[in-house]
Amino acid sequence: MSSVDPAERFCQYTGFVRKHEPGLRGFVARRCYGSEIDDIVQGVLLVAWRRFDHVLNEVPESFRHAWLCRVAYQTHGNQLRATSRRMTHEARFIRDRNANTASMHDRDGFDEVDERELVDRTLARLDEGDRQVLLAVVRDGFSAEELAVILGCSPVAARKRVSRAYRRVREVAER
Repeated sequence: MSSVDPAERFCQYTGFVRKHEPGLRGFVARRCYGSEIDDIVQGVLLVAWRRFDHVLNEVPESFRHAWLCRVAYQTHGNQLRATSRRMTHEARFIRDRNANTASMHDRDGFDEVDERELVDRTLARLDEGDRQVLLAVVRDGFSAEELAVILGCSPVAARKRVSRAYRRVREVAER
């Protein structure tokens, strides 16, 4: 633990939050909706407070935003897994409840599909890891080095994950 005065440490933390929260909030908002954004941002800032000495002493200034995004990425992943488990149980319940009802007719096609909807549908068909890698690179503009910090891997591994994600997008689009 640091020997810095607690009031001074809180001032440092407040400055850290003022500097990084808008970017962190944007990163989270591109992955989450509604109150989930605030929950994740607050959870990440709590982790940052608890590990503030580590952040100040071991995370280079140029990678602190990426460090926060990594914590957000992990937090969001935990929430997605919990939601997926819950939805699986709910889907089983609904399937069992509706087993004796008539099946709904599928739509034959789509009228006019805008590009954004097509991109969103393509992303939805990717696994969560590929989707998050592409969002971090394309929408957030992270470099391979920053992405490596977020993913907790080397820059070479991050570049390979980006390449693999783009390959999977092509595969999904060709289907």
